[in-house]
Amino acid sequence: MVVVPDSASLPLYEKAYTVRSITVLITAATGQRPTRQAGAWVWTNVDRARSLIPVSSARLSILRRRSSD
Repeated sequence: MVVVPDSASLPLYEKAYTVRSITVLITAATGQRPTRQAGAWVWTNVDRARSLIPVSSARLSILRRRSSD
């Protein structure tokens, strides 16, 4: 499991610099969409290798916009 906290509500010393870039990178690397759980972006079942799923740059742009919500 990969968890990236949405740092908007966290104190400055705990904030991730660019949550949007991190979520796009992990989505591209895993081929899975994250879910929102308890104020964080969560990818489950990423501990096993899967077939690669090509993700277009257009699709990544959509995910990037959604991750900023």
